[in-house]
Amino acid sequence: MFKKLCILLIFSKLKVIKLFNRQISYAQLSVHDIHYFIIIIVYLVMSLPYINKRQIIIY
Repeated sequence: MFKKLCILLIFSKLKVIKLFNRQISYAQLSVHDIHYFIIIIVYLVMSLPYINKRQIIIY
């Protein structure tokens, strides 16, 4: 389950990077792209506690 979330998060990040590289304004984003963006935000919020624990271990 967690591996699937990580894979989805990586793919979502790649999608966002592509969008920013193309410098598309928010108004020009398609519905699909906005949907992706919402998913990314949700995953980032969900993964914050996990990331914080990892950082504590690393440092």
